[in-house]
Amino acid sequence: VYSQNEIERIATSPSFQLDLIDKFREEELGEIQRKLLLLDGVLGNNASEILSLEAQVEELESQLTELPLVTERLEKGFQVRAAGEGSEFEREVRHKGLRERERRRVQTGFEHLNAIRSSLEATTTLCRRAVQRRESAELERGPNQGVLSQLDTTYLNVCEDVRSLLDQALDRLGQGAGDVETLAAELQDAHRSQERSYNGLLQQHNEEQDQARERVKLQKRSADLLEKQRDLEARQQELEAKRRKRRELVHGLKELWQHRTRLREDVVRFLNGRLAPEIRVSLDPASERSRYKQLLCETFQGVGRPYKAPAEKVAKKLRPDALAEIVEAEDPLQLVERCGVSASQARWIVSRLQTSRARLELETVELGDVPKIELRDGDYKAAPKLSTGQKCTTILPILLLDSEKPLLIDEPEGNLDNAFVYHTVVKKIREAKQTRQLVFVTHNPNIPVLGEADRVVVLCSNGARARVAACGSVDEVKEEIETILEGGREAFEERRRRYGR
Repeated sequence: VYSQNEIERIATSPSFQLDLIDKFREEELGEIQRKLLLLDGVLGNNASEILSLEAQVEELESQLTELPLVTERLEKGFQVRAAGEGSEFEREVRHKGLRERERRRVQTGFEHLNAIRSSLEATTTLCRRAVQRRESAELERGPNQGVLSQLDTTYLNVCEDVRSLLDQALDRLGQGAGDVETLAAELQDAHRSQERSYNGLLQQHNEEQDQARERVKLQKRSADLLEKQRDLEARQQELEAKRRKRRELVHGLKELWQHRTRLREDVVRFLNGRLAPEIRVSLDPASERSRYKQLLCETFQGVGRPYKAPAEKVAKKLRPDALAEIVEAEDPLQLVERCGVSASQARWIVSRLQTSRARLELETVELGDVPKIELRDGDYKAAPKLSTGQKCTTILPILLLDSEKPLLIDEPEGNLDNAFVYHTVVKKIREAKQTRQLVFVTHNPNIPVLGEADRVVVLCSNGARARVAACGSVDEVKEEIETILEGGREAFEERRRRYGR
């Protein structure tokens, strides 16, 4: 559905022109857009996970700077003699440190089992909801009820089977947790006995108590830091996996962008084949940078210095992926050479991007395709620079091209002279009506009469409400056409008399 104002807006706005181009491959481009929206959500979650893991890794690395010192003090300041040379007291001190690590291992085992239980219980809840699900009565009475019934049965059976397996897994988990609790209790009893022996020896060796306490303190700290080191290694592996996944996702995103551009270029070739040389259509891929510039401005805002001009320079000179590489390489000199910003600006740009989410968003910010529709008026002129009538002259023939969808246009003759209506609009109507339904709201008789309308609906209005006054073929309502569109029989004959001279 297009009004006269909408046709003019299409001519004026590149974004509306792009929407018009997209309508010629609407189904394929719609599927790409759905995939892009889904991928955008996945990439957003991935970015959040990466940023969270990076923060965890940074915090753990900061805490682990103490580990070499603790290890050195244990090895040098409180070195235990080789096996067979150490006293009973020294062995007990060493064993006390081992007991702390053993307790941590038991605690970690319980935490893992609880995490597995929580995950299984959540999945079990999903399966229960699926079994309780009921479809609407409307679907059950639909034309595909047989297939839908089989689908629902299969779906519910699978969910029920999975729930049964999950219940078995939860039972086994409960048994295993019980076994672990029994072994943990045995270990705790052993620890109590060993602690009593240690405390007894500690009382017998007053001169070594201070050294033993310090050693135990360091052993406990070492055990804590070694656990953090294992946690760090796990987080680093998880972070690398997330980054690999992101590279795959970004590659898929770029392929979708490229596929969409190729489809649009196909439409441009089709339009030029049908409309040239009067109308020329072109596409400048990945050249619309407003979202990119907005991302930079939002990131640089709040630095306490002018940021719009540097953002403009960077957005104009560098693609987002190229800027991401510079930030990753920590190379502000490239910004100076390629964008013309100052050295100080380049440094804070790199620093700001490194410490914000924008560093990842640079990989996924979209550069839009920009269409250009031109009319030959001597030289080719871009649609936004045309007069109102010329804008309609440019856009209307595109709207009338092949499509399976009905087209409704409100007063297409607005701002157009009758010569153009007859020679261009009517001609296009006759071609287009062979493959699609056309509906026009018009006060120009050339459109229904010379366009050979199959049905004409005549409307009258009392100022508040319209009503159908007549309906039929051009011949069946020719009196109404003469009266309303031609000014009446007398006016029609007077024009014919004058023109006939």
